[in-house]
Amino acid sequence: METTESPEYWNKKGSMLGKERAFEEALDCFNRALRMDKEYGAAWYNKALCLKNMERYEQSLRAFHKAVEFNPNDQAVKRKRDEVVDIVASLAPTKLSGRVARGVDNTNPMYFSIVSIIILVVGLVVVWKIVSAVTAPTQFEEKLYSKDANAPITFADTAPDRIEETASTLKRVRTLSPPTGTQIIPTEGDKGKGTLTVTNKSSMDACFKLVSDNADRKWTSFIFVRAGEKMVLGTIQEGKYKLLISQGEQWSASKNEFSKNAVYYMKTDGVKFNEIEIIDPMGGIIPTGQDQKITIAFTGKDTFSRKPLTSVEFEKNTSF
Repeated sequence: METTESPEYWNKKGSMLGKERAFEEALDCFNRALRMDKEYGAAWYNKALCLKNMERYEQSLRAFHKAVEFNPNDQAVKRKRDEVVDIVASLAPTKLSGRVARGVDNTNPMYFSIVSIIILVVGLVVVWKIVSAVTAPTQFEEKLYSKDANAPITFADTAPDRIEETASTLKRVRTLSPPTGTQIIPTEGDKGKGTLTVTNKSSMDACFKLVSDNADRKWTSFIFVRAGEKMVLGTIQEGKYKLLISQGEQWSASKNEFSKNAVYYMKTDGVKFNEIEIIDPMGGIIPTGQDQKITIAFTGKDTFSRKPLTSVEFEKNTSF
């Protein structure tokens, strides 16, 4: 019999939440199941799928390894694991090889020789990067704090051997920044099925407003996204929304605005979410929401067209 104190209960509840695309809540359920039973293969598998849907691929891969460990004869689990291996390898080919991703026999003495060589090479590269960052002239901080807010640096502009320096500069600014996903103003409105993914590839923190002025289905959200990070906003109602974005430095929690180098703009054509129905393998019909994704880059590589706003328009212009 399933009770709230059984791992089967939390695994089943997580699966139901996953079908509704409430991935954060589903992930919490799978973790609760695994705290009760660390060898629960089905929960490891469902956790891996959930993390994959959240595009947290490396964490998903680690969960898939556990799922295979406790379901060694399940070919379907292995196929799903290999799909994530391919995704991770395509995103960072120098970071993870297919053989390492699928696991190696660490009882083989040759394995330790290979690992020792890899550690030595990585150590030399890290030392070289530190020396380069200390001895080379810097322009990142000057550019980051430039008065020209329309031309901030991005990670795409940064040479590979200067990433640590850029990150160090951002860290000093970030001490005042709320974590990514912080709701500046609590989300209002009934829950829906839509999902919005916002990727901030610029070096400036951002916050965005998603506003619907539909009298029957009013829904608003005001969320913070740190520089270089990504967040997924779910449970969005069906309908058309205005997307307003502000970027800058030195976030003021008392004023809910950037106090330095602030810029304001909106997505020209807004965003639209439609709820659709898919056929469940068991024969039922499952309502699901449309996904929307945008990228903030400031390098001509934005995934949307923008319209500049004033601070007053950003604050007041919330109707279609």
